[in-house]
Amino acid sequence: MNAPVPGRHLAVALLLSGLWAYTAAAGRQAAADCLLGESQEHRRGLPERIQYLLDGRAEHFGLVLRGPARTIVGLQPDRVFYAASLYKLAVMYELFRQRDAGEVGLDEALVVSEEAAAEDLGTLELLGIGVGDGVRVERLLEFMITVSDNTSAVMLQRRLGGQSVDLTLQGLGLESTSVMTPELPTTASDVALLLSAIAEGQGVSSAARQEMAELLQRQTGRDGIPAGVPEEVTVGNKTGSWFDAAHDAAIVWAPFGTYVLVVLSDAPEESAAIADLSRLVYDWLAEVCAPS
Repeated sequence: MNAPVPGRHLAVALLLSGLWAYTAAAGRQAAADCLLGESQEHRRGLPERIQYLLDGRAEHFGLVLRGPARTIVGLQPDRVFYAASLYKLAVMYELFRQRDAGEVGLDEALVVSEEAAAEDLGTLELLGIGVGDGVRVERLLEFMITVSDNTSAVMLQRRLGGQSVDLTLQGLGLESTSVMTPELPTTASDVALLLSAIAEGQGVSSAARQEMAELLQRQTGRDGIPAGVPEEVTVGNKTGSWFDAAHDAAIVWAPFGTYVLVVLSDAPEESAAIADLSRLVYDWLAEVCAPS
């Protein structure tokens, strides 16, 4: 019987671990390449599936699926919709940009005015705050994103300056979105671009990127895009609802890569359709990004 060679098992183990690491890295790179969406071949099939799912109602929707570098698929991506509460994403981004610049502090207290409280749609009582109360910016931010509190959003936007918000959006490349008019215009392309900036930390610190991601993950409205992906997949989203609006916009950290999905609609109560679209997109991406 041959005597065991010292170190042979260790060498084999190291070789195998290297092969596994190489395979895993290759898989991650393949997924990243897949989500770049650089060819029409990559997009084939999804637009048709979206049209089929919407069954003649596509004209009421705007949709953008965006990978790390560009839009993969768009349905009426540049149609202007009323943003509803999606404008709060812009306020959040500007808050963190100004925080990074030392222009505002999360521990700063703002007083709830009667004018701001007039925008309440029922969340102030649940939050236990009212006119005259001093509330830290950090708490207002949490309320604005997780339960979509309007009073908090109004207070933060006034503190930051609506014009500053718009200028920052323009700097990111958004073309149609504004928080300075009652119409609150936006497009699926614009919202996807903003979410991509948040996901990638464009124009903000890595700490701000992480904090924004965690805020979106604590969003309580989860019956749209999050409902369409497997439960174990991490999703950060923001909804927007009104009499003529049913929107959801999300960053999805999927096993095959991170993507942004934005669905806008000019009809109320479209959560089920948005969840179906989310499921369709996720399943399609899982299929086309699967290693061959």
